[in-house]
Amino acid sequence: MIIRVTKRHSGISKYLESGNRKDTKYKRTQRDEVITQYGNFEVLKETENFLIHNKNYKKNYLHITISYSKDDILKLNNISESERAKRKQEIIQAVIKHFTSGYDLENEVIAYAETHKPIIKVENGKERYEHEHIVIPLYNYANDTRLIEPLGNMNDTLQTYLNIKYGFDIPMKKRRDIEQRKTDYNKELIKDINDLKDKLKKSKFESEQDLIDYFKQNNVEYRLVETKKNKYYKVTYNGKNINLRGKNFTHLENLLNGKNDKELYTEPQEVEILEKKLNDFYAERIEFI
Repeated sequence: MIIRVTKRHSGISKYLESGNRKDTKYKRTQRDEVITQYGNFEVLKETENFLIHNKNYKKNYLHITISYSKDDILKLNNISESERAKRKQEIIQAVIKHFTSGYDLENEVIAYAETHKPIIKVENGKERYEHEHIVIPLYNYANDTRLIEPLGNMNDTLQTYLNIKYGFDIPMKKRRDIEQRKTDYNKELIKDINDLKDKLKKSKFESEQDLIDYFKQNNVEYRLVETKKNKYYKVTYNGKNINLRGKNFTHLENLLNGKNDKELYTEPQEVEILEKKLNDFYAERIEFI
């Protein structure tokens, strides 16, 4: 899924209504089934017209498109219609909340979103997939001022967060390259983890000192890591740093912390880290606005 953002002065209402563009001969009703997802189209038209004639803004609105890959569409088609609609609503509302963060969504923001489901599925030699259009006028109607949109790389953070959360493709080339390098490295790392796991399981450790003695006898570099919730050992094995924790080394965590499996602390998942990063940003935006 890709989230693209542009800023424009005028024309969005006409485009959504008519579908007119240079690369097609079809009208909106011929090209797409349109499903309103958020807001009121007439309010959007009135607001765009008001800004054009009453404000001197160079850019009057954000136009955000949410595009899905072929694999993303297959995933959406494999869930129930109600779950699909729910997921779409969650994504759209998350995007609107993000780009209006710091403002009162109910009382200061005008936003509109609609889904386009292609009737014409192939055009100009390209497949067309379901997608969303979101329009946010850069206008705070509560106090007649201009909305300040979020800047920086947090837009990429939002896109990555939503893709991971909903299992969609992450299209950024940089991320693909990083993930490939991670995959190559992780294949070797997994092999070493499994090898070390087997060796440690064969040893019957009755105390932490037994574990330390094993490290020393086998020339394994080690250090103790203590967190607020537990402690574990980090070792260097075949040149790789391995944390002796989690499902592969539960018996060692139990030994060191005297806890059962369910009580053991687990590392936060990437989606949780991204969610916290976004929420911290939104809190800062409230203060800033």
